[in-house]
Amino acid sequence: MTCPRRLSSGPPLFPWLMTAAAFAYVASSIGYAATASRRFRWQPLALAASVVVSTISCWLLIPEHGLQGAAWAMIATSLTSIVAYSLLFVIPGGQK
Repeated sequence: MTCPRRLSSGPPLFPWLMTAAAFAYVASSIGYAATASRRFRWQPLALAASVVVSTISCWLLIPEHGLQGAAWAMIATSLTSIVAYSLLFVIPGGQK
């Protein structure tokens, strides 16, 4: 596999991206479980929390750290999704 020199000369991104992907898969599974169990009432808030964290982390991390900051922002967003969607199963009255 070939990639441009500017991508291969910096810090290793692949482990960070794989970590972000693993968290994203877990968040996606919990999100599907929340939808399957009809926990619709608080799902917009869970998604909004992820969007806010994504926007803020990208705004703070990408200018300073570049591609590695983008990977860290992906991790922060995925972890926020995991926590937010997990809370849907704890909050009473979350089902529609």
